[in-house]
Amino acid sequence: RTVLLHSFADRKMHEFFLARDYPPPTDLARVAALLTPEFQLPDLLRQRAKMDAETFDKAAEKLVAQGAAATDISGNVRATPTARETSAWRKTYDAQIAFRRSQIDRMAAYADTLQCRMASLIQHFGDTDDGLRPCGHCDFCSPQSTTAQTHRAPTPQEDRQLREILEALHPNASRSTGKLHSDLDPHSDRKQFDGYLDALARAGLLALTNDTFTNPEGREITYRKASLTHEGRTLRPAEDLGVLLKDTIVSSNPKSSSKRSSKSGRKTKDTPEPTLTSAQKQLLESLRNWRKQEAAGKPAFIVASDAVLQSIAIAEPQNLAQLRTISGIGPEKADRFGAAIIALCRNQDSAATPASPKQDPKKRPASPPLSTPKRSDEPSTSKFVHSSPAETFTRPTHTQDTTETLTPEERALDLRLRTWREAESHRIGLPQFFILGSSTLRSIVKTRPRTIPQLRTISGLAPDKIERFGASILEVTNA
Repeated sequence: RTVLLHSFADRKMHEFFLARDYPPPTDLARVAALLTPEFQLPDLLRQRAKMDAETFDKAAEKLVAQGAAATDISGNVRATPTARETSAWRKTYDAQIAFRRSQIDRMAAYADTLQCRMASLIQHFGDTDDGLRPCGHCDFCSPQSTTAQTHRAPTPQEDRQLREILEALHPNASRSTGKLHSDLDPHSDRKQFDGYLDALARAGLLALTNDTFTNPEGREITYRKASLTHEGRTLRPAEDLGVLLKDTIVSSNPKSSSKRSSKSGRKTKDTPEPTLTSAQKQLLESLRNWRKQEAAGKPAFIVASDAVLQSIAIAEPQNLAQLRTISGIGPEKADRFGAAIIALCRNQDSAATPASPKQDPKKRPASPPLSTPKRSDEPSTSKFVHSSPAETFTRPTHTQDTTETLTPEERALDLRLRTWREAESHRIGLPQFFILGSSTLRSIVKTRPRTIPQLRTISGLAPDKIERFGASILEVTNA
């Protein structure tokens, strides 16, 4: 489970650092024009260049880095044979700035990505065998199941505003998002307008790209452009947009909330509580009774907060893998409370029976088996249910449920594989997960491949890993 925190202000901060550390080429040219083959005092050069110390030092430092200048131990500066050849150092300096700016662009592009995040990462690391299939689980592939942010359908008024944005874009041209905002509704909140653009881009109706222009001071300014995609150009007037908007999350700090409300000129609304069915309400009550019993006189939130219990009641997890997808349930809580929670979700009343006043809360009845089927007396109607993504977007996985038991023979193989992995990790100096992930190791234990072709069927073993570790793995499995 990953939460990505980012802001447009982050980009502005890094652009500020870039402009501070890489002065304009014109400053470098002014300093280079004053240099001679003999060493000169930097103070004298600063006076002749009419530059402050910080600007001069940065320009001289970059000239040295490009091989156009040299300094001695006292800090005196002289020209090298390439100093006067502006084209020689200017080309490499411009390339260096462009590379640094591309790093910022690529990071910002990932934060605002309009494609599957897993596919973006795989593409970044050059994995072409995967085929860049959408994962089906990230906030782009499955926005309705995210935990750090929630999405909703637009209201009728928002739907009209979204369509106005599409109509304002020329079919075969792009426009600056700032200009688009000022033309359509300059008095509206810019952040909200950018949210509309992002939602339209996630729906595939328009494309957002970064571009730059140079201002009169010689600084390059980054801005965003919007253009219609093929789907946006061919959208029919009455056709559903298929857009999901991000819900605004209200800060828990009353002061910051009041400041934001007064600044925007309107009150901030809380995120609406999800509607629970009668079955979900009954499950929530059972979870609260269980939490009270589990807390045994300690604060209840130590076991689980109200928000976590409500998320469990909505999702109704049927195994530990589903339980871990709920925000607030980490590995430690899943291991400690998982069986009892799943039993409650499977409508095992015995697990939810509160202890009597005379009963020792530490001696709770054992949790019933996890094979009882899920109740089906009433379907869930909550909008944000943690359900499985559509099969066309699901990346094949082989993760095993940790409740699954191993036979004695499998446990012995599991121990041998883990011992081998640890030894191999120490030998080559790489983390153990680089050799075998936990799910891959478990798949090997369950399938026990005896040959290289059988080993190739294991998910997580790429050809290069099989070539490198295959023989050693088979030596362990065939032992």
